[in-house]
Amino acid sequence: MVFATLHASAQDTYTGQPPAPVAGEAALPNDQIKARYQNCELGHYQGAQPGKVRYAKDRYIWAVTPEFAKRFCMPQAFVSEELKGAEAVAFKLVPGGFGENCGFGGKAEVCSQGMDFRFEIYINRDVKLPVKNEVDFTAPGPKNSSLNLVGGSELSLKAGRERWQTNPTPGKIPRYETNAFGLAGIQGDKVVWPITTLYLDEYRGKLYDGSIDYIAVQGSTGNFRNRRMLKEGIQDFVVLVQQVAHKGRWEDTPFQNFAHLIHLPRAFSAQVQAMDNARGDDWEALGKKALMPAEANK
Repeated sequence: MVFATLHASAQDTYTGQPPAPVAGEAALPNDQIKARYQNCELGHYQGAQPGKVRYAKDRYIWAVTPEFAKRFCMPQAFVSEELKGAEAVAFKLVPGGFGENCGFGGKAEVCSQGMDFRFEIYINRDVKLPVKNEVDFTAPGPKNSSLNLVGGSELSLKAGRERWQTNPTPGKIPRYETNAFGLAGIQGDKVVWPITTLYLDEYRGKLYDGSIDYIAVQGSTGNFRNRRMLKEGIQDFVVLVQQVAHKGRWEDTPFQNFAHLIHLPRAFSAQVQAMDNARGDDWEALGKKALMPAEANK
């Protein structure tokens, strides 16, 4: 079976990148597609796979556990045994901040589109996070979330329909404190580089067979450019969850005093950092552009 060797080779094949379609590749018949990619316990990945002609476009970087991959027929390139504290994490940059603002340096054509980190976390419901309100649905975000790439099996869909019949109205009450999450660099068992607070955007509880919660959080880009911290060579990063009414700096908080930590794979974190450096708000570059002669900005 496709997933039989996941545990043995996960780190050798991890890229986090969605599979790329191959031009001229022979299309598999539907029965082979179902047998190869749609025969898992709780659902299947709907992005590109070898032999699939039709698929959902995937613009995320992924990290998933071997167990999650087996349950949802996820590509082996997503599998990392370094991911701890969550079943799967999908990441991309999204328009955010204060929108697109123009007129820097007095020039109407010098504009900046704010970008946000977006982490979409699939976590076992047994993980006890500090709940503010006992709700199973919070503030629906964009319709093109990674959830569209992880389709449910008929069993999962049936359970979802039954839950929807008893609670059909999407809630607006946040399950967690809206600023309870954060992204930080660590060394050993200590936070040494606070990157950004991650704000709760969306929550969906009891997904698929009822065992998985989905949490989407967003935060500001640009902080990976801290030159002083870059010199430290920090490679390990976590998504942290603070206790209710947490006070004090993350750097002064022992690991055991956080409500939960999600340890991200190094290769995944390196891609997050690279995307931030390439596409996040680069105010230094924007300032230089604003000082250029007008014809240079055309």
